[in-house]
Parts: sequence; structure tokens; C-alpha cells
Amino acid sequence: MPMQLNDITLHNFGPYYGEQSIAFGTKRPIVIVHGDNMRGKTSLLRAIRWALYGVVRDRFGKRMPLLNLINWDAADEADYTMSVTMTFHLDDAPYELVRAVQPKKSETAPTKDSHLEEKLFLRKANTHLNPDQAQTEVNRIMPEQTSRFFLFDGELLSEYEVLVADEQTQAALIKESIEHILGVPALRNAVSDLRLNLKDAAKRQRRLAREDEAAGVFASQAAELEAEIEALEEDAEDLQRQRDDLLQRQVDLDERLRVTAGMEADAQRLGQLKEHIHKYKQEEAELLDEKRDLLSMAWKDLLQPSIRTRLDELELEAASHLDKVREKELVRLQIDHLKHLVEDKKCPVCGQDSGQIDSRDIGERLKALERRLESLAYDEEKLIDTSSSIRVLRQIEPAGVIDAIFYTEAKLLRTRLSIVDYESKRDDLDGKLQNHDYSEVIRNRREYITTTKEIGIIEGAMSEKQLAINEKQVQASQVRGKISEVSGPEMDRLNREVRTYEELINLFERGVERLRDDLRTSVEADASEIFLQLTADKSYTGLQINENYGLDIMDSEGSEVPVRSAGAEQVVALSLIGALNRNAVRRGPVIMDTPFGRLDPSHRENILRFIPTLANQVALLVHGGELDRHRDLDHIRSRIEREYEIRFVSSRRS
Repeated sequence: MPMQLNDITLHNFGPYYGEQSIAFGTKRPIVIVHGDNMRGKTSLLRAIRWALYGVVRDRFGKRMPLLNLINWDAADEADYTMSVTMTFHLDDAPYELVRAVQPKKSETAPTKDSHLEEKLFLRKANTHLNPDQAQTEVNRIMPEQTSRFFLFDGELLSEYEVLVADEQTQAALIKESIEHILGVPALRNAVSDLRLNLKDAAKRQRRLAREDEAAGVFASQAAELEAEIEALEEDAEDLQRQRDDLLQRQVDLDERLRVTAGMEADAQRLGQLKEHIHKYKQEEAELLDEKRDLLSMAWKDLLQPSIRTRLDELELEAASHLDKVREKELVRLQIDHLKHLVEDKKCPVCGQDSGQIDSRDIGERLKALERRLESLAYDEEKLIDTSSSIRVLRQIEPAGVIDAIFYTEAKLLRTRLSIVDYESKRDDLDGKLQNHDYSEVIRNRREYITTTKEIGIIEGAMSEKQLAINEKQVQASQVRGKISEVSGPEMDRLNREVRTYEELINLFERGVERLRDDLRTSVEADASEIFLQLTADKSYTGLQINENYGLDIMDSEGSEVPVRSAGAEQVVALSLIGALNRNAVRRGPVIMDTPFGRLDPSHRENILRFIPTLANQVALLVHGGELDRHRDLDHIRSRIEREYEIRFVSSRRS
């Protein structure tokens, strides 16, 4: 018979001043507690955890001081007593559990937890258990390591979203917790007990074998191997403890990092913005250098219109001078020709006799030509200077950099606008983060990375140790086989006992693996069935499980759905929890705080229809923003046993 809650009574716990109770019925499975945020829903869940395990943790995973849990109004009245009482039935036996604190006799106004005295009482039927027995019995009924599957905060469903993905930080712990619920440890404990029995039988076998000369050597070998196995097992247990501590530390760090994920994302974004700013400022400097280089040549392009105009002017001037030079040379040649004609009476061109020459006509022509020659005078130095200037100006060719300068200017403007944009975003994030201690987030991230590496190293060492243990156990079994060849009634009996234990160990180890495989198959089948009831997307065909009980959504093509929404993660997580409850060795009530926060109406309706089948008792702690008591609860009205409402009295009392 599963655990059945009867009632819970709180005294001065959190916002609950004085004594207040919630009764659970037995006829219908659902109890609903309505309450706005900051009214005490989470305090109710914490009260149950504290009653069971004596520990309350905040959202960061840190242990909360007991003094912080005592109702403030009661403390102001000098009443520092606080208690939680739970009554329930299990296997037809009635239980009453009370956990309480009060000031130590020497303290009238306690200021720290050490000034308080905590007590635990547990009555089973008519038997009162002492505190140690009480806590052992509580852990037997609902082990703390599996309580996450029965008492959980829907606002922290990210914890469960980690459970349903492979290769996550909590995979090893979750696997152990799930297998604990499913009963695997019972077989593992049987294997451990059988190994102890085998050790004892083998020791007696060796002791008897020493009396035989032939078997004595094997007995010594077996003793040495047994000593080596024990040393290796001690090392392996030490490594296991170290790994478990590191895994728990990793879980705590993961929770802290999840809570500060927004801040960490902002800080990473800030780092990226600073990198962008640095990159663009480097680009700005390079563009400025490029612009300077281009401007150093740009004068050639800028002066080209003036150079062309001046060149035209100089070339016209030079052409004018050259025309005079050519004409002057022509006139001089004509004068020389006429003079030659007069003197030699022959044509200077063909050498023929010119015949009768009119000297008077030639003289007039010479005078005219000489006058013309005088009129063609020019400044030779100016011609040389003009020609030189033309040569210099023609050497100033255009650089063709104007377009490149315009392109560089445009790129420089875009770069500077990017810098301004990124600097503005950087300043916004700086302002957002300046009131937060991001150094702690950095330390947590570094420690998380270091812890993960250490876990990997230790798990590698554990594997090596286990291989060494297996090898030694095989050798020890072989040596025991040689000892078993020694005859005699007592030795025959011991040999049979040793062989029986060896065969039982092999049988149980195979049974553990068979059970794990069968349980994974059952959990997968049940989780798929529940998921298909809950999901609003009918294209999905179910869930697929891995060896760590991680669950993947499968589509109609039989492929894994790679990206899942927050709502889908919540549905998968609830499917896992439902499947575990169906397959658990011992079932218990489920209490969920704010379970519908990220669900759309269709998924919420599906889950509400499913919840009555989730467990024998389900308590939902909900606020109006996630559940409309008139619209949503109509679907399950016939399954609701009771409804409560947490009402606001003051900021210190509900």
C-alpha cells in the first residue's frame, strides 16, 4: 500500500503564524492549494521537506538558517518555537512525524541556529522511535535522494529538464536516484552480501587448505589475492566517495549557474561587445592609415584640372614660339637662297644658270625678307622655360585615388557608427551588471569546469580500479578452483559453498543488468504513453530512453526532435515522473508547486486530466496566473478532494 497523507500541521513556520493545518482526504486523489505569489506556497513545500529531512534549501541550493524560517510576528512576540507535524499511513500502519525547534534553555532570544534545539519524533502505530531510528525510518519510507520525484517546485522544472537529457551534469546522480526508486539497489545489496559471504567461505577454505601440503601454496596465493582485492576495493570506495562529493558539488554549482544564467549571458554578451568594439577600433585605425596614404597622393587628382589648363596654355605658348622659329628659319633660308642666286648667278637648288637676273627685284625681296626676319624675334630663354614646365607638368600623372578615398570614407563612417552602437550596448550592460557580484559567477563557472574535469579523472581511475578488481577476482576464482581439487569431507563442503556463492554472484549480477534493461523498457513505454496523453502535438510518436533514463522526443519519421521548447521540456519531465511513479517499488504522494507556469491552455488541460492518475495523492500549489479555478478545474472537478486558499494577512503573515 502506498504512503497516504492524512494531514499536515504547521506551527510558526514561514508566513504561517500560530497553528494551521491542511487535511488530505482518501476518497479522491487531488488537493489544491490556491495562493498568489509571495503568499506561502513554496513555504508549504519547504515545511514538508523540513519535516522529513531536517533541511531547507533556497533557490540557490544553499541551506537556509532555521531562524529565517520562524514566523517573524511570533519571533517579535519572543515565541521562537516552530514545528511541522505530519500524519500518514503506510502498509496499514499509522505514523505521526513531528520535527520541532525551540530555544535552548540558556537562550531567551536566539540570534543564530546554534542557540536552537531541534527535535524529531516519530510514532509508528503504538511504538515511539528514537531520533536516529526515526530518521532511518523516514529515509526508508521516502529516501531524500528520491524525494525530488515526489516533492518539487514547477518553477524549478529546469532541474527536471536536465534529467531528461543525456550527458548532463546530473546524469550519474539521477541514474542512481531513479534506480533507487525502481528497486535496483536491492539486487546490488544482495550482490554485496553474497560477496561478503564468499569472502568468509573463501577464508575458511584457505584455512583448511593450509593443512594440506599441495593446497597450502594455493591458499597463500588466494590470501594474497584477497588482500589485493580488499585494497583495490578500499581505493575504489574512496574514489566513489570523492566522485559522489564532486557530483553533488557539480549539481550545486549547476543550480547556482542556472539561477545566474541571465547574468552570465549578459556578462558574456558584454565581453563579446568589448571584443567587437576593440575589433572595430582596430579597423578604424587601419582605415585612417589607408585614408592618409590615399590623401598623400590625392593632390595629383585634385590638381589635374589646373594642370591640364596650364599645360594647354604652355603648349599654346610653346607652339607660338615654335611657329616663329620655323618661319624664321624659312625666311633665313629664302634670304640665303636669294643672296646665293645674286652672287653665283646659278640656282642653289638645281645648279642651272639663272639667266638674266633682275637685281633690283631681288634686292627688294631681300629687304622685305630681312624686315620679316626682324619681326619674327622671340625669347629663347622663355621657350626653354616653357618647354621645361611642360615636361614637368606632363610627369604629374593622375593617381586615380578619389573613388578609393570616397569608398574609404564611407567604410570609416560605417565603422564609427558600429563603434557608437556597440559602446551604447556596452554601457547599458555595464549599468545592468554593476550592482551584481559577477566575480562569484566567474568563480562558480571556473569551479564547475574544474569539478567536471576532476569527475572525469576520478571516473577514469574508478574504471581502472574496477578492471583491476575484476582481473584479481578472476585470478582468485581460478586459485580457489585449484584449492577445490583437495579432497576430504570438510573441504568438499567448503568447495561447494564457495562455488555456490560464486554462481549466485554471477546470477545476481546478470539479474541486475536484466532488471535495468527491463525497467528502462517499462519506463520508456509508460513515459511514451503519458507523453502522448499530455502533448498537444500529435506528430510525435513517443519518447526514447537511454541508459541514464534521459528521454528524447521522437517524430513520425522515427527521428529525434533536436530542439524542444520550455513547455515541451516540462511535458517530458512530467512524463518521466509519471512513469517512475508507475514503476516505483514504493509509491508516494506527489506535491507540486507552480506546475503550470510555462504551459499553454491545451497542454494545461491535458496535464490536468492526467494528474489524477499520477499518484494516489497529488497536491497542487497554484496561483491564479497559471490556473483558473473555474475554467480549468471543471475538467477534474470530480477528482478533487479539497481546495484551500492561502490568504494575505500582512507581508509577514498568511
